[in-house]
Amino acid sequence: MIEIVVALSVGLLLAAVAVPSAGSWLNERRLREEAGRLREAVESARFTAMSSGVPQEVLIASPQEAKEKKKRLPGETHLFIEETPFQWSVTPSRSGTRRIRISGRGFVDPVELKVESAGTWLAFRFELLTGLPRDERSSF
Repeated sequence: MIEIVVALSVGLLLAAVAVPSAGSWLNERRLREEAGRLREAVESARFTAMSSGVPQEVLIASPQEAKEKKKRLPGETHLFIEETPFQWSVTPSRSGTRRIRISGRGFVDPVELKVESAGTWLAFRFELLTGLPRDERSSF
């Protein structure tokens, strides 16, 4: 009986240590997936800009903003709808909008992007020439 109690105590102790780190790992994974969705949107807009020679934009919008703006967006604007638990910010923000501009040659605006959820965040920039994320910083 003592062996069972000791084994259960050790198991509970290990679980108490593992659960908080598992929650942190899960939140980090969700932030990285959301950042990956934005990277795919920027890659798509960059491909369109390079193949057409026409500058493109990726507009980050909440689901509510997307409903309002969807019909009024010019053809050069790609809409990225942020998932509900996430909040995106773009620095510097021009006129309060969250936009990433891509030139007709595929150069991506060197803006700082930050995605936050449940008190943790992930920040990065897209590289000007390749359009790939770089200079990553995070709170985890």
